[in-house]
Amino acid sequence: MVPRRARLPQLEPARRALAEGRYEAAFALLEDAARRPQDRTTRALYHLHLAAADALYGEGGLDRGLRALREAAATDPSAVRWPLYRSLHWEFRALQGASPHEVRRGVAGVGPEEPVAAYHAASALWLAGAARSARRALLAIDDDAVPTYLRWRRAALLG
Repeated sequence: MVPRRARLPQLEPARRALAEGRYEAAFALLEDAARRPQDRTTRALYHLHLAAADALYGEGGLDRGLRALREAAATDPSAVRWPLYRSLHWEFRALQGASPHEVRRGVAGVGPEEPVAAYHAASALWLAGAARSARRALLAIDDDAVPTYLRWRRAALLG
């Protein structure tokens, strides 16, 4: 489970920038925060949110997103067990051709209590061709719990 005590003051401004379509500003905020001298868990979380922003670009964000995932794991090895890491890992693997079975197994246990992780798990399922599983996962996420920049994407996947 991801540490609940981590403070991420640059996350909300980055999410706001994403919602406003200011992608370069969002990336700059997240990259700067990931490089700042702070505890390793906080830096790892910023790397994960950077990977999550990269995932919005699909195949175009694959290389940068994988690099951000590697940075998160190198910064705090426990990150590989966090729901957001697992969801992003399998979202990128789905883009690389992982099977629906592999992706279902990889994101098993990622639930709506972590809405950003749950969205990316659903996206991984969708990309892998498991549309019904993706739809069930998306419906389980409370719309108000999802950051604004993901709401329209969630709605688009739901149809």
